[in-house]
Amino acid sequence: MNLKSLLAARHDAGRPVRVGLIGAGKFGSMILAQARFIKGYHIVGVADLDVDKARGSFKRTG
Repeated sequence: MNLKSLLAARHDAGRPVRVGLIGAGKFGSMILAQARFIKGYHIVGVADLDVDKARGSFKRTG
């Protein structure tokens, strides 16, 4: 099995992988942009020293 199918199986079972993201800069924003399209992958929190930067990342990535 590949990662996509394993995550989909967790989604179907109601047990998504819950992720805490540290940093909302360039790489954190890339993760935020893709996370909503990945079944079974759920970001539950974001930590960043610059709260305004984190809010901006949320706005940019939808």
